[in-house]
Amino acid sequence: MVNFQMYDGKFNINEFTRLLAVGEAESVLKGDPFPNQLTCEIIRAKNLKPHRLKKSCDPYVVVRVRRNVKNTGTQNETRNPMWKEKLIFNLDDPSVVMEIAVYDRDAPDGSQRAFLGHWAMTTKYLIYNPTFTFHVDNKDFKTYYRGDREDGALGFEGWVPLASKGWEEVGDRGHIQIRLLWQHVDPSELTDTFVERRKYTALEQLTQQSQEDKLRFGAWSRLRHWLNHEPFCYDVQRFTVRRTRFYLQDLFRGYKGKPEMLRKNDKLYQCDYVPINFLEITDRFRPKPGSGDIGITTYHVFVNFFLGLVFKFLRGGKLGKAFAQIMAGGVFGMGINFANVFRGDFQNTTVGPQGIKDAAAGIAKATSTGLQVLNQKTTKNAANKRQFKTPVDASDTDFLMDEIDVSGYLDRHAVGNKENLTVEKLGAMAKKSGSFKTNYFELKGQSLFFRQNKEKPESKVYALTYKTRLLDVSTAVYCRSQQEIILNVQAENHIIRLRKCKNNVGETKSLQAWFQVFAEKGIPCTEIP
Repeated sequence: MVNFQMYDGKFNINEFTRLLAVGEAESVLKGDPFPNQLTCEIIRAKNLKPHRLKKSCDPYVVVRVRRNVKNTGTQNETRNPMWKEKLIFNLDDPSVVMEIAVYDRDAPDGSQRAFLGHWAMTTKYLIYNPTFTFHVDNKDFKTYYRGDREDGALGFEGWVPLASKGWEEVGDRGHIQIRLLWQHVDPSELTDTFVERRKYTALEQLTQQSQEDKLRFGAWSRLRHWLNHEPFCYDVQRFTVRRTRFYLQDLFRGYKGKPEMLRKNDKLYQCDYVPINFLEITDRFRPKPGSGDIGITTYHVFVNFFLGLVFKFLRGGKLGKAFAQIMAGGVFGMGINFANVFRGDFQNTTVGPQGIKDAAAGIAKATSTGLQVLNQKTTKNAANKRQFKTPVDASDTDFLMDEIDVSGYLDRHAVGNKENLTVEKLGAMAKKSGSFKTNYFELKGQSLFFRQNKEKPESKVYALTYKTRLLDVSTAVYCRSQQEIILNVQAENHIIRLRKCKNNVGETKSLQAWFQVFAEKGIPCTEIP
């Protein structure tokens, strides 16, 4: 019996895969609570390969954990982007395949999603073998097994290679540094819910399983190569299948299988199936006579089995019956869908107000994103150059430091300067007006980082952080009367003016505190009235 069956909203093939993965994971956990929260930190990437018509790209990362999809902010015109963003997923299924894909927002075709490369991993390996994936095996690659961390998290951090959609050019598409930690947290602390926004049919769940299998196996050519090189050869004289039933209808019926829906008084009513009473193959599993081969490969066994099955369907007149079952199941599923609409149960349907609302939201989001990309290219990039803003990239290791010397909101204004100004002339600049903009600043190591907001708003597409290297600052002047710090970035031919934030935006530090840290970092500092 081949039964595409649903029970309690779970498709039997998917549930079987999950139970196998749970069994493997529990043998390693040895009674520890099962992980339920996955933290994926996208750190940085290097040597991304943009479209052949472009020299650079506006990269962003999309992380897919089944139907839960999240993405990072977009970086601007770089092949070596820095993100350092955490994406958190509620996950307790070790059979899930997680995919990390990098796209170019400024696509040549205007789609905002030019594919650059991707990487994937089945989450169960985070528990018992984090190295079982494409990765760069060097001193930067760290694994976390059971008992390695105080928080009990399992996983790894390090560089992994990006590949094409067909899993070719592994590493030639660039590399991305990530940190994956899967741990158990108290269910009351979970930020999202495990409950799906709507139920999914057996066909949708089967499609999901097929998509994950494609990620597991990679390109079809790789799978075929693997099956052709399995260390087995087959010479089977006869292959016989008797009294087999294919329950195709349940794939298309909706959210419950027919036996489950027809259960009455614990009696299971007979449901429709496509019978194959007898199937015999006598020549397809043997090497060709005179070929000299001792047998056929595993790949040819699978191919010949399915070809024999198709021919049996055609010769036995079963194809029409199978098509009738599919049509009947589809009509039934459509009826259930519209019944949910009429009952007002929009959570279990893809049509109705919820579906229309989702479609409208998608169009609005795409339009908003397109306008932000256009604004970045036509307006903000030019304004950033005028304000001497240099975005961080993968080479800025200070940005990865956890320790922050000082942080807070300040007002910033920058002007060009090629002269070696004296302290007096620098102090005189504090009396001049300027177009100050509020930014959030962090001083780490030997770098001053700043961005528009401490946390990226969800509506913003671009999430750029800018930098000023302290080694490029020749002088710092603190003018007490004007409450302003002036940094002479002589190596970059500009001057930065910092003032206490006028707007009450939250976290702030006194200018005196900032000036003191600048002095401690070795910058020549002068305080004037």
